[in-house]
Amino acid sequence: MVLRFITRPRVVLSWSVVVVLCAVLSPLIVYGSEGSYGLPFPAALYTLLLRKSPLTLLFTLAVALPYALPFSDLLRNRFVTYTRTRQSLRRTLAGHWAANATATFVTGFLIGLVPYLWVVAGDVKYAPEMYGLDTPAAVAEGELAWSTFTQLLSHGQWALPLAVSGWLGLNAVVWSSLAMCTVTLVRNRALSLSLPWVAWFAIMYVMAVLGLEAYSPNLIFPFNLEQMPLANLAVPLAGGTVVAACLTAWVFFRAPTLPGLQ
Repeated sequence: MVLRFITRPRVVLSWSVVVVLCAVLSPLIVYGSEGSYGLPFPAALYTLLLRKSPLTLLFTLAVALPYALPFSDLLRNRFVTYTRTRQSLRRTLAGHWAANATATFVTGFLIGLVPYLWVVAGDVKYAPEMYGLDTPAAVAEGELAWSTFTQLLSHGQWALPLAVSGWLGLNAVVWSSLAMCTVTLVRNRALSLSLPWVAWFAIMYVMAVLGLEAYSPNLIFPFNLEQMPLANLAVPLAGGTVVAACLTAWVFFRAPTLPGLQ
């Protein structure tokens, strides 16, 4: 069922457009405009490609497009409702939620991984001496302390991009699941797709006012902040997961009576 849902032409098209724009073109543009600047080491280039991406402001909206957007078309055309004659409505919804999780995790993973290919295959001359890093040991120490995720470089060169990719994939699943709920509950498609994005900004603003930036949803892209313990990242992810799980459970519980599924 999941494979059938993911391979629908509308999903393939939406997913492909988001991946090309966010995982390929966005870092390529940044690389072309700023990749030749004096940078101390490869980790600085990688984090620059992510830090300068428009996704730092649009991530929770972008991850709603690969699957929640096509799913909203199914709801508008009552295709989900018609499946009641073949199987239970909740089972159909479970298949769509699983398909969404699969598609958006891959989307988030590629958004984190593809920019690292520019680091590996690119032609950038690094200048650590501009940052006062005059020895290989100083360069290695500076790279480990560069940003929150670079401390993982102690486990190998690929630990950084794989960890960032997995992190973005998990957050993509959480926020796209919220979008799946809102498109099911709210008939206005533009409003329903943007609600999680608006909530993301509102929560970040409130937590900034309260001085809680170190635990904010802003940590989806923690590359503009000073290095912090990796454990801090678990707080916004756990909070978002709980909210998404509770709202999803409520949608499944009320599914037979929800107006959008009639």
